[in-house]
Amino acid sequence: LPTKKVDTLELDNDLSPLPLNPVKRRNDIKLATSTPPSLLSFLRKNVGKDLSTISMPVTSNEPITILQKISETFEYSNLLNEAVNETNNDIKILKIASFAISNLGAMRPKERNLRKPFNPILGETFELVKEDMGYRFIAEKIHHKPQIFAVHCESKEWEVSFCLNPEQKFWGKSVELINKGVVTLTFKTTGEVYKWQQPTTLLKNIIAGDRYTEPANSISISSSIGLKSVIEFKKPSGGFFSGSKSEEVLIKVFGEKGHAHDLFVNGKWTSELSIQSSKDQDMNVKIWEVSPLLKGFEQKYGFGPFTANLSEITDIEKGFIPFTDSRFRPDVQAYENGDIKKAESLKLEGEQMQRDRRKVLSDANQVHKPSFFLKAG
Repeated sequence: LPTKKVDTLELDNDLSPLPLNPVKRRNDIKLATSTPPSLLSFLRKNVGKDLSTISMPVTSNEPITILQKISETFEYSNLLNEAVNETNNDIKILKIASFAISNLGAMRPKERNLRKPFNPILGETFELVKEDMGYRFIAEKIHHKPQIFAVHCESKEWEVSFCLNPEQKFWGKSVELINKGVVTLTFKTTGEVYKWQQPTTLLKNIIAGDRYTEPANSISISSSIGLKSVIEFKKPSGGFFSGSKSEEVLIKVFGEKGHAHDLFVNGKWTSELSIQSSKDQDMNVKIWEVSPLLKGFEQKYGFGPFTANLSEITDIEKGFIPFTDSRFRPDVQAYENGDIKKAESLKLEGEQMQRDRRKVLSDANQVHKPSFFLKAG
């Protein structure tokens, strides 16, 4: 960055390396060669603790890092592209709200709930350029304890920024995943700003039964245009003892005086969402549908093509991404290639190197400085 104050720094709208011609991607991943370990005895020793700070067996991981998982937030960024050009403000904020929860769809197969992403090393980064969707994404682990990730994603017409401080706590039969941090969406053309916090989710049936994820709280989206949207996750019918997960979603729009407007979104975060109207019973316009999973996804970590491509180094990345990128993690590479023993050894080695680097900084009374983000405000 130039040596100017952040508040006076003038940025142009250069989206290099975009625009780009279509890039060939693999759209697949190798079959898993291991099964997730039983976590019961491990979790019993850590009730109520933040699991993100505790080293777990490598076979409890899926072959991506948390930074790469964060990029799944933008799998359905077409909703933002549509919202930018939407003239009806109610429909606009409903599409933004639908985008805010669309990444939950990746967790619908049970296989995605059996493993967790690798914890990034302090200073680790991940960049993603999606020429087909017109955006570029960068995320960096900027703090270790607590874990904090800085994220920025932008296209020609919008940009999204947030710092994420995730916590994972074990509560007997479930794990609570709390995503602290406010997401800020800005439309470059109009200056409109929308803010929300990602939903807290519960990973259930840790001890017995099929594990699954469900949202645990409602979300409010504020806007600079005077509207508010509230996302409610409906509890399954059948009461407390119902075995089904919470899938149904209701998204409402409220005006400046707190009155609900007639348009709303109804559907399931596991399949599709549609705009409906309290004044027109026949209105039912589908605005989001979950992407298909890989063929044989049951043996491929439950991934869809978007996630399967995250660790691939395409022609876009070759020779350009830094050595800190998650794609260069040797333990993740070994794990994806099926060499579990090597992956475990490399994972432990990387964690020890991280501890050594942090001790050097601590002894020198210094703090880690992020490579791509600067703290402001």
